[in-house]
Amino acid sequence: MANTDVQEFFDYAVENYNEACRYIIEMSALAEKTIPDFSVKIALMRFDLILQAVLFRQAVSDGKLAPLEREFILKITDHADLMDYLQNKYPEYGDIYSWDVGNFLKNKRSMNKLADIIEEELSGICLEFAAVFGAIDALTDFDYMAALTSCMGAIASALSMIDGKSSKKEIKAAAEAAAKLFTVYFMTAKTAVEESF
Repeated sequence: MANTDVQEFFDYAVENYNEACRYIIEMSALAEKTIPDFSVKIALMRFDLILQAVLFRQAVSDGKLAPLEREFILKITDHADLMDYLQNKYPEYGDIYSWDVGNFLKNKRSMNKLADIIEEELSGICLEFAAVFGAIDALTDFDYMAALTSCMGAIASALSMIDGKSSKKEIKAAAEAAAKLFTVYFMTAKTAVEESF
């Protein structure tokens, strides 16, 4: 695959990432009116962690983290790094939380187990992110959940294409991870607010 093709896919992903960040900033402006210590910076960091976890799951669905995939995941976000977050939280685990994980985890089962652990570790962050923004989404006319889901899907689609071939398996892995880390939490919070009216 030509470098220009890779760059085009990455640029498409960046456009969608920036759009997602704009939605988060819009919702954050509303959150700041009612939550005194709300932080836009923390909200953007949480989104980055969730997005990188989704992309990690997608990338390792074939049992390896290819160098282009690793580079894409590292470069797509601006506000947080998933592996840095986990290394800071669990320094005793050494290099297990590293973007170089492919150097020592050599099979699909090990890679998917690590993705499972990462998703479990992020459950609190997902809940905190969704609790605020799901409620805001329920109270506004714009469907932020659908917009963010669309952006995340576009980014995952771009990642699946950087090696020249899109795999249904990769797309399915991304969709399942997004549902687990984002949609379920978001919809639960949104529905709870809607049902209270």
